Amino acid sequence: MAVQEDRANAILDVLEDLCLNVTVDSLEALDELVTAGLSSVQFTSLCAEMATELSYLCGFDTTVSPLDAGDVDTSSFVIEMCGLLSEAECPYAALCSPGGLDVVENCIRLIEFLSSEVAAARITQTKNPGGSGGSNAMDVDDCGSSEAILLRKIVRDLNLQQNNVSTSQDFVQAIESRIQDVLQQLGHDYITPPLLTNPLTVEQQRRLDEVCEAMASEYSVRRQMLLKRLDVTVQSFKWSDKAREKLDTIEAVYQPKRHKLSSTVAFTTADVLFASRDITTVMKTSNSVVRANTRTGINKVTIGAVPDRGGRPSEARPVAEMPRFRQRSVTSNAQPQRHSSGGRGRGRRDRRGGGRGGGGVQGGWSGKKGRG
Repeated sequence: MAVQEDRANAILDVLEDLCLNVTVDSLEALDELVTAGLSSVQFTSLCAEMATELSYLCGFDTTVSPLDAGDVDTSSFVIEMCGLLSEAECPYAALCSPGGLDVVENCIRLIEFLSSEVAAARITQTKNPGGSGGSNAMDVDDCGSSEAILLRKIVRDLNLQQNNVSTSQDFVQAIESRIQDVLQQLGHDYITPPLLTNPLTVEQQRRLDEVCEAMASEYSVRRQMLLKRLDVTVQSFKWSDKAREKLDTIEAVYQPKRHKLSSTVAFTTADVLFASRDITTVMKTSNSVVRANTRTGINKVTIGAVPDRGGRPSEARPVAEMPRFRQRSVTSNAQPQRHSSGGRGRGRRDRRGGGRGGGGVQGGWSGKKGRG
């Protein structure tokens, strides 16, 4: 393969996150793409799409047009791409050298550079919606408000341009006209009817905001718990002797996918208002439509014989019971103890072992023979 597997997986992950129109969904497709280079229409279309979005988000003057099928002269594409790379301050000088894009390694670097720059530009645009976009993009004032942020997203997603738009009414009409054009291309059945058809009152809107905030907080906690379980499970797999020899391989596969999982929930009131009627249709997890997205290769793995670890309640050994408590019983041969009945002096002599009555031994026996 022209691209190493770990490097190719990283490129495919970034391209998947960008959700581009030109898709590359396998290692073989990526390998064929960079091997063909400028002779591949898909390669030039992919690079031109990323370059166009990067130019729009960063406000560059250079635009890149893809090559059509059958085009032999690739100089125009190379010149436009070099101009864009120069504006983006690309550190790879070999990409703009004569015949630079005829080398497979340079084609790989071009895709890596454009994809990473587009991802960074999207993040910057999201965190700083007031930043400058394309020079022909429609301007939205009051960039600090939440309404302006949403309007900027609409302008970016619909690719609206300035066409004699001077008032808010013209702006709304431009949005409606653009949506109608998109729906004609996609078909009016592309968007199902909404679930909520009646407008909400102010009180209903306030209560809906509170419910959405509570649900977002609840599901954020649930995600944190599931992600912690995932991390602990993967960590336990590394304890085996075989896994310790492949820690770098495990991290290279696991960490890129783990970073995509976030504990935050992007759930707002707009999602409720945009919900369609098909959301009320509950499908079983075994449904063929659902299984088309959840079917993986791990479902076909058959676990062989494993040692029996026991643990069945019916096989547990009975625990020996503690002996029951029994009160002490006095035998008939035991002699009762006799206590001295003398005064204080007698008692003192008994404790010292002296005295006429033979103290020191219970029962008054002194060990001497009696008189009689």
